[in-house]
Amino acid sequence: MSKNSFFLLLILIIFQLTYSKKEIMILEGDSFDEAIKNSIEAKSKLFIIFHIKKCPYCDHAIRVLKDRILSNYEDEDEINFALVNLDRQSNVWLGARFNITRIPYIILIENKKMYQFQNQFEESIVLKFIEDEKVIEDARDIPETFGLMNKVNLIMRDLNERIKESMQIIFDKYGIKIRWNNSMTYILLFILLIFIMYFENKLIEVIRRVCKFDKYSKSSDKNKDKGNEENEKKKEKDSEKETKKENLKEKKE
Repeated sequence: MSKNSFFLLLILIIFQLTYSKKEIMILEGDSFDEAIKNSIEAKSKLFIIFHIKKCPYCDHAIRVLKDRILSNYEDEDEINFALVNLDRQSNVWLGARFNITRIPYIILIENKKMYQFQNQFEESIVLKFIEDEKVIEDARDIPETFGLMNKVNLIMRDLNERIKESMQIIFDKYGIKIRWNNSMTYILLFILLIFIMYFENKLIEVIRRVCKFDKYSKSSDKNKDKGNEENEKKKEKDSEKETKKENLKEKKE
């Protein structure tokens, strides 16, 4: 083999190892729904990994995907791969939309349905999951996009759980044998709303007074700082005068 052919073969091997036609999409916000829509229209598969930072299992799955799995689909348009970082603000609602309770959360979109991958993330297992025919019982509908009311309901549900936990702790502490429930939370919020509406003007006055007090306290602190600086300067001048007097006395003696 000549040197030219050897170098040419070496370049081809390096190119084959380092270059991959198949790229991983990074989905955020609206691009997530757009990717699903494009996948359904093209009748192709979409493999998605939901992940967060500082998650060793997520890092392992992404590493296996990049190093071992992508090379099997370099020239294929029937499947695309994507990552969704749930730490990003634009992806926060996706966790609630898909009811994600553990990560990495891995799904495959195929034939307008969603299939969850719940196995060890190894090359052979993942490839089998992608290629094998899916069981109808495992198919799930793709959750719809979160609207305003969905977000409000989610916030209310989270608030309800927090209030429920806090009030139950208080009840248990004082030996009150009552189990806090959802209706109690709604009654409490209703009473709080009436209280705010009834005492609205007084609350505004209190807030204004507090704000003014903060301004006065800040200005008084500044005045104190200025006064302290002036006192320190006076002390320095007095000490300089005393040292001069002592030096004059020593010279006379």
